[in-house]
Amino acid sequence: MKVDKRYEKTLPLGELEAKPGQEAAVAALHEWVEDKCANVVLLGSVGCGKTHLAIAAGKEVALAGFYTEEEGWLASQRRHVCFVNVPSLLADLRAAISRGNEDTADRFAHLSKTCTRLILDDLGAERLTEYAAEMLYVLVDGVYRREASVLVTTNVPLKDIVESGAGRIISRLIERATLVKMTGSDLRLETFTRK
Repeated sequence: MKVDKRYEKTLPLGELEAKPGQEAAVAALHEWVEDKCANVVLLGSVGCGKTHLAIAAGKEVALAGFYTEEEGWLASQRRHVCFVNVPSLLADLRAAISRGNEDTADRFAHLSKTCTRLILDDLGAERLTEYAAEMLYVLVDGVYRREASVLVTTNVPLKDIVESGAGRIISRLIERATLVKMTGSDLRLETFTRK
């Protein structure tokens, strides 16, 4: 699973201690890692640790092999985890379109067909054009139809995301989802004020 440099040192979920306000999220993510729930939506204020926990859960899945009678231990490649920061993905889409690169739609289709676990980080933070909403829908719908698992982080109320033009996307994401409202303060600000 490829992540930004900022998160390369994030530990897998099984090695993390939950901070105050993260307990319910950590419990839900353990269920997600163990295939006991299909989707998880982490809702919470800026800086409460949603992205950090999502990456930790993704790393846990990517590192885990699993056993079947027929094949023995399977490689983690069978569980392809894709981490997508939604605003960045849509910014890349806009830039590609302005350069006349039509292959970007293929990237969405590829992700929708290859990810067994999709992490959509910061959903709702982006400005959705009609085309961007359609491309995001292609991604989510492809994963939805294959019944692959999705983990979403957002600090925007789902109602507001629906009103932004993403109603079909939210409908597919929450159908089989565990919704977790994270509480707690901005951990980045806490770190800054301790310096």
